[in-house]
Amino acid sequence: MATGIITVALMDQAPATITQTVSRVIQASVQQPVADPDKGSQPVAAAVAVPLQTPPPAPEKELDLSEVVQHFLPSVVRLYDTGVAGSFLGFGVLLDAQGTIVADGEILGSAKQSTIIKLADGTTYKTSVSARDAKNSLIFFTGAATTTPPQYAPTTLAKKAVSIGQSVVGIVGKESVRIVAGVVVTSATDDAPIIMTDINPLLIERGTPIIDKSGALVGISTASSRLTEGSAFIPASIIAAQYEVALMKKAKAEP
Repeated sequence: MATGIITVALMDQAPATITQTVSRVIQASVQQPVADPDKGSQPVAAAVAVPLQTPPPAPEKELDLSEVVQHFLPSVVRLYDTGVAGSFLGFGVLLDAQGTIVADGEILGSAKQSTIIKLADGTTYKTSVSARDAKNSLIFFTGAATTTPPQYAPTTLAKKAVSIGQSVVGIVGKESVRIVAGVVVTSATDDAPIIMTDINPLLIERGTPIIDKSGALVGISTASSRLTEGSAFIPASIIAAQYEVALMKKAKAEP
């Protein structure tokens, strides 16, 4: 009995791996109680096994790159000119289930107020500007003005600021979707709210979005960010703030 007490006391102070090993030995050594022939039918007390510690839960499986991109692509739209040529203007990203889109303000300039939107599923419609942010060259569009609006797939904005060395993936390609991998070389700060990457600027289109390993939107390329550096992006934090401003303007404009 004393040996058992000492064993348990020592195990309370031992590392988890040792505790588990000793526990297994004790459990393997314990047999069913047997009757003592000298004391009638009274069974001999068996040793009490020390329970095993619960193993830590297995870490969640990270999505691979293909899964991340496929998760994000339904949130990406293409913007085209409303003229006869219908030329490609750049990318936009869906922000909510009502079809609000954020894009690079340079695609329309200050004069034009409408564009053609093409969703990932091939649906196209004409939409108009709902708000502009000249400082960051962001532009916001409303959803389709139809009685049966399309099924929008809004993105998730990254909640945390990116850090130096973090991997990101950009969506590029005028004719068809392509991806480009990159690394953050300078993260955004209050004094310099721009994300700089090592992505080749020649591959970046107007409104090219970058995402993190979970598929959340990290930022988009705009005329403002490209003035700082060709491979720089406006961060999701600024997009989120200006999106709230756009919603308030829209609410005031509605009867």
